[in-house]
Amino acid sequence: MLSKGSSSYCPPFNRTIAWTPDASSGLSPELQQIADQAHFLRGKVIGAYAQIEFVLADMCSQFWERPAYRHLKGQFPFKTAARVEEVTILFKANGPLAEYWNDLEPLLAQLKSFERNRHLFAHGHLMLTNSNSIPSVHFRLYALSNDSVELHTENWTLEHMESIAADIAAYAGRSGRLLGRIYAEQG
Repeated sequence: MLSKGSSSYCPPFNRTIAWTPDASSGLSPELQQIADQAHFLRGKVIGAYAQIEFVLADMCSQFWERPAYRHLKGQFPFKTAARVEEVTILFKANGPLAEYWNDLEPLLAQLKSFERNRHLFAHGHLMLTNSNSIPSVHFRLYALSNDSVELHTENWTLEHMESIAADIAAYAGRSGRLLGRIYAEQG
């Protein structure tokens, strides 16, 4: 079944599966190198996103205990969107964090741009194919669409994965520097 947005479907007989980076997969050394790089980049994206998710939750936990923000304390946010919402409330409220809002707002807005790829990298089944001696990376993921489940397939190059990983790592660096400054200045 072809899914929306997929450029091709990899039939079961025409694929090489890369289960884990250290599995005895029977891949050629060249394909194993590609599998290792794909797994590394996948982990880099997931790790950078997780770091940001943690810091958002930590800000809620830390700042809700401050006198200026105790009245804002709510149910602990577990989903990223809820964390962004709670952090937004904290930084828009009257108090010492308000001075950072103009720096934080664009970073919070940009976080949403990484969500789709993070979800695909975290939950998608990574596969490699070697069609016509041209290795390709594929992600497969079941998704709900119009009350039915569809198999969604995306084809990627290592270069595209590297670009996504570099973007989110740079974003995490910018976010980390700002949040480090906030923590240092707000004690």
